Amino acid sequence: MERIPERRKAKTPDFRLGESIFAEVYCPQESATEANKHSEWLKQNIGPIKLFISYPVTGSSPLALKYTSNVVIDRAVSGKRDKNQFEEGNENLLWLDLLNGFGVNSRDTKPYTSVHKGESTFVGSFGIWHSLYGQQGSAFVYERTDLRYLEQRNIYRQRREGLFRFRPEVSGALIVVEDGIILFENPWASTPLSETARKSLKRLTRFKPDKSWFVTPGYHLQDRVDAVLAEIDWLYADPEA
Repeated sequence: MERIPERRKAKTPDFRLGESIFAEVYCPQESATEANKHSEWLKQNIGPIKLFISYPVTGSSPLALKYTSNVVIDRAVSGKRDKNQFEEGNENLLWLDLLNGFGVNSRDTKPYTSVHKGESTFVGSFGIWHSLYGQQGSAFVYERTDLRYLEQRNIYRQRREGLFRFRPEVSGALIVVEDGIILFENPWASTPLSETARKSLKRLTRFKPDKSWFVTPGYHLQDRVDAVLAEIDWLYADPEA
């Protein structure tokens, strides 16, 4: 891996891997507002232990807490929507560091999850997967939604297209989380990853294939993405319709 010096008036990726693979690094950060609130709370609360509740990734404004997945989508890849430093015609990887900025684990990268709390099972989506693969208009549910009591007022929609749909120059993303490294390939890439590059990436230290989304011979990754989005839409559909 070689660091590429910045060039004036030219797009410059951060690193070159070999002759034709380029990597751009991005480390989204938690909400500055939440960090400042926590810092001020620490200064003012010396003495008996008191409780402080924080939402470092989304922030704690009413709309942020209501539409959490959309907030995560915006924060996770917003810096790479408008700033395109990728080399067209080459294999380009986004190194997305969600460990030092968000502190999330691989479970948070799933399209959706479920968790049992007492007699309830809550479903939801964190938003990282959707920030890359998601489609404008795809369905999300509010935090702590139980499918037994699902109503249409619990549903909101993805506001923006996933980065992969918006940036075909990106061949894929390597996502760093607390418990490993995940590969998300772009099925709409103008220059897909080569099989040589793909085989090299699967040998990365701490690589998690079970959470990765990659191309295999004779298999269309876009079909898998479309199927999952359709599955989510079905899951949240009105049972009376």
